Amino acid sequence: MLAEVGRFILTDYIGIVIMIIIVYPILLKTLGKINPIKFYRAISPAMLVAASTTSSAATLPVSMNVADKNIGIPANIYGFTLPLGATVNMDGMSIALGVIPVFACYLYDMPITLPFIVQFIFLGLMLSVGTAGVKGAGIVMSTILLQTLNMPLTLVPIFAAIWPIIDIGHTTTNITGDLVGTTVVASNIGAIDPQEFNNRAVEKANH
Repeated sequence: MLAEVGRFILTDYIGIVIMIIIVYPILLKTLGKINPIKFYRAISPAMLVAASTTSSAATLPVSMNVADKNIGIPANIYGFTLPLGATVNMDGMSIALGVIPVFACYLYDMPITLPFIVQFIFLGLMLSVGTAGVKGAGIVMSTILLQTLNMPLTLVPIFAAIWPIIDIGHTTTNITGDLVGTTVVASNIGAIDPQEFNNRAVEKANH
């Protein structure tokens, strides 16, 4: 059991690292024309608060301040996208909801079939959108997921025990995704100049 729990945590964090290190930078570079390293430096205060509070709702004011002061996004854009993202954009949670059923299948020696995988993906997307941006909400969604897939609920106490560890990565990924999406939108509609942002980030780093 401990070995499987260790694999679960490791797999979950591998998914989080892939999102933050690979997926988001590709989106920033290709769609937003933004330097990912300078972007991460600009949003680091929001990422730190997200990791320490594990609450998207609690981090929202910091994210809005970062979008305004550090990135230069107009209030009429981030004022809509960031509160919406804090509610429905749960990239980190969707990673966990993909790993949980596979973890349960391995633990209870259940076959992983193609229809089962389709269910994992569909439920992961739907439940992640419906997850509240508050501390511990993922445990409730994990219970719903297991019930929907007719899996034993004996794993829920295990998830409750390890959730504080993995939720650090989940919330950080969620908040980063919100700011990535907001920045890409602002860049594409001309609300911010990517070149100006990149140059301004260099000037701030020099100071």
